[in-house]
Amino acid sequence: MAEQQNVIFKLDDVEYGIDIMQVNEIVKLQPITKMPNTQDFVDGVINLRGRVIPVVDLKVKFNLGRKERNENNRIIVINVNNKTLGMVVDEVAEVIRINEEQIDDAEAISVDINEDYIRGVAKIESRLVILLNLENIF
Repeated sequence: MAEQQNVIFKLDDVEYGIDIMQVNEIVKLQPITKMPNTQDFVDGVINLRGRVIPVVDLKVKFNLGRKERNENNRIIVINVNNKTLGMVVDEVAEVIRINEEQIDDAEAISVDINEDYIRGVAKIESRLVILLNLENIF
């Protein structure tokens, strides 16, 4: 029985999970410097302890719209495809272990975001958590 730790975060009221091994750190929202001629979902860059890191708004990337930011928003700094970048999320909920048998394949569901983005859906008690495939998103 393979088990994986996932960082669970929210966009609106939906929970998403990513492999903790891809997460560098989670930081509070900080000033983001806008960059010219970038895609709509790219918020800009931040200076994180001397490193310039691009930041994307995951809600915009998933066509879920924009919403005013608040004190619950976080930037999840990830490593994916040999790149470091930050993802703005509504809030980070928890880190949990998920067993393979708790996960249904992405083909079993139909949602408005690209199915290539989804690794599967985890059933955790009465909750459903959409597990993301970051390599296909970025």
